[in-house]
Amino acid sequence: MRKALFGLILLVLGIGGYLLYTHEKPADFSGYEEIRVEKGEIVESVEATGVVKPSIGAEVTIGARMSGIVVEEPVKVGDRVKKGDLIARIDDREAKAALDIANEELAKLREGVPKEIARLHKVVERREIGVKEANATLEAARSEMVTARWICNNRKRLFEHKSGPEREYRTACNSYVVKRIAWKNARHAYERARISLMEARLALEKAKSDYRHSVKIAQEKVREAEIRLSYSVIQA
Repeated sequence: MRKALFGLILLVLGIGGYLLYTHEKPADFSGYEEIRVEKGEIVESVEATGVVKPSIGAEVTIGARMSGIVVEEPVKVGDRVKKGDLIARIDDREAKAALDIANEELAKLREGVPKEIARLHKVVERREIGVKEANATLEAARSEMVTARWICNNRKRLFEHKSGPEREYRTACNSYVVKRIAWKNARHAYERARISLMEARLALEKAKSDYRHSVKIAQEKVREAEIRLSYSVIQA
């Protein structure tokens, strides 16, 4: 019995030792270096040697960027040409007409719109003067109203203390009512003048902005027409 127990213990110890020995050890990263990942370029170059030879009878194809009838062709196949020599000219009457129209539109714009802008400037100036005059009228009406109110109150106290006639009290207070109505009317006129001035200024700023935008578009049309016209000439 003891021998069997002893043998069982040896068997358990042997199996445990085998499992401990064969167990996978944790990975060791102590030999690695930590770096930051950065965006870069990968360049691959190839070096080679060779000889460039001219091709006998090689032709250079020259094309046009616009379609039309060729009205001038001073060179023929095989002629020697240098940079800038005229190769061919395409009928450019339509392109010239389009350029003339674009220039006319730009000229009309530059001639007509500034006059309208100048007119709006004068409108703004007149309405600024109108605001100043309306403000002066308002201040005068306010001063007269304040004076009339003081007189009305003074005549009222005198009448209540039987120191003044009722007729003067009634006349003074009626005058105050009239002056107060005049002040209200002057205030409304001043507000209308201010709104009118604001509208004129907005119209002026809009006209200036529209003019700048329209001139820019017209200039672009002229440049496009000029480029289109340049396509009618084919040079070496």
